[in-house]
This record gives sequence, structure tokens and C-alpha cells, in this order.
Amino acid sequence: MTTHTRLWIVEDNLSFALEMEIFATDLGYEVLGLTSRGEDALEAIPGQEPDLIIMDINLEGEMNGLELAKELEPTGIPILFITVHDRPDYFELAQETNWAGYLVKPFDKLSLQAAIEVALRQRYAPEKEGFGENVLRPDCLLIKAQGVYHRVLFTDIDFIQSEGNYCTIFTKDRRYALKTSLRQLLEGLPKDQFSQVHKSHAVQLSRIDAIDSGAGEVVIGAHRLPLGKGYRDALIKRFKVLK
Repeated sequence: MTTHTRLWIVEDNLSFALEMEIFATDLGYEVLGLTSRGEDALEAIPGQEPDLIIMDINLEGEMNGLELAKELEPTGIPILFITVHDRPDYFELAQETNWAGYLVKPFDKLSLQAAIEVALRQRYAPEKEGFGENVLRPDCLLIKAQGVYHRVLFTDIDFIQSEGNYCTIFTKDRRYALKTSLRQLLEGLPKDQFSQVHKSHAVQLSRIDAIDSGAGEVVIGAHRLPLGKGYRDALIKRFKVLK
């Protein structure tokens, strides 16, 4: 599962963070970035869309790892927590977030690899089969509503709005509710057609009428969707901009 697996490390001990980066790179993972403060990680991570976050619970700054995990929960990105404290209360609080594993320092390269692989398998293996009662096809979703499967082409989707582990798909004519996180849903959708623009919103690129970077909004018809700072540059790069 190491192929194309992207990691983000949140650790305020620079030497330990660099050691983890070396471990991860040696094991074949791609490390997208390192941050030491929760506030910086909250701004940087959503726009990069890593497959897994490796996060220390105790961080410098006003936000600790557990608080940061709560803020990142709408993204659905799984988190492998690391800490020097073998505390039951930390473990219980971690389980209330997008946690996918818990590793107590110190650990070696093999222990890190095992924890990463288990975290990724637990979080992503089930979703390859589909989205609950809904079915993912190469060009569409079959969404079950009141016993009927509705065929929703990817090209008919305007945007997606999430709230926790639920998503609402908006098309021109109607809305569809799914019990799945935005992160999980985007994993199954064509990456060349969809882009996340906010921690709780993703859009069909061909449906965008305007990008108002000043107001921090994406315009699709009558809808004005929030555009997060961490997603703005990545979204604009998806288009050929003429000046």
C-alpha cells in the first residue's frame, strides 16, 4: 500500500520529525509536508489532501493534536497519533476523532511502517467496495433512496457539501444524501473532474462560473460556496488563467 501513499507529519520536535520523514521516505511513502504548530497544520493540510496524517498529540502553540484532529474531522483524513505519554485519557479522546491508529514513542522504522499500513487498510479498504448501500461505477453513482437506486452521472454533479460523515450531492434538479465522508467520496470520483474547495465542499470543475478570490467564494449558478485559503491556489492551478 506504499505506492503513491501521501503523508503529512505534524510534530513539534524537529529532529524526531526529520527522523520520521527519513523513515517514511525509505519505506516508499511520499511526505507532502512537515508542520510543528496545530494552527499552521490546519491551514496547510486540507488543500494538500494527504492519505494519512501522522500527528503528535502535544504540539507547540495554542492547539494540541487532539484539538487539531477535531478541526480536521470534516476532511475525513485518517490520523495516526503518536505520543510519549501512555495515557488512557489520550487514547479515549483520540478515538473521538478521525483516528486510525495510536503509536507510543519511541518506535523504530518497522513499527512505524506496521502502524501506517494498518491505519490505511482499516480506513480505506472498505470504501473500495462502494459507499454503504450506494454503488460506485466508472461514470456514475447509484444512490439508494427509499428502495430505489438513482443513477447520478459524475458530469451531472454541481457540487458536494459535507457535514461530518454525511455528504449531500447537488445536481441541477435535485439533492442526494449519502452516509460517507467527503474524503471517502472524493477518493472514488474522477480527480480530473472534481476539486475540494473548502473543508466541507467540493465542486465539479466544469460547473464553476466564477472564482472570487477576494470574497473567498466559488460561484456555481445561484450558489456561492466558501473557498478556503488552503485550497485557493490549488483550485486556480486547475485552470489556464489569462491575464
